[in-house]
Amino acid sequence: MLVSYLIACTEYKSADEAAIVKGYLEYAISPEGQEAAAENAGSAPLSASLTSKITPAVEAIKAG
Repeated sequence: MLVSYLIACTEYKSADEAAIVKGYLEYAISPEGQEAAAENAGSAPLSASLTSKITPAVEAIKAG
């Protein structure tokens, strides 16, 4: 998987939709997701600093 950028809402009408989006983003920023991107696309992993800034936004995703 290679993602140049992601845009997501912080609130979704459906709990299922919120869980799917949150899960996808959690994987994309995880060490496993970053390793898969590096191996398959040759991309550089996110820095620890950037990951620490992104994580609270991903954790805030919920169903409304």
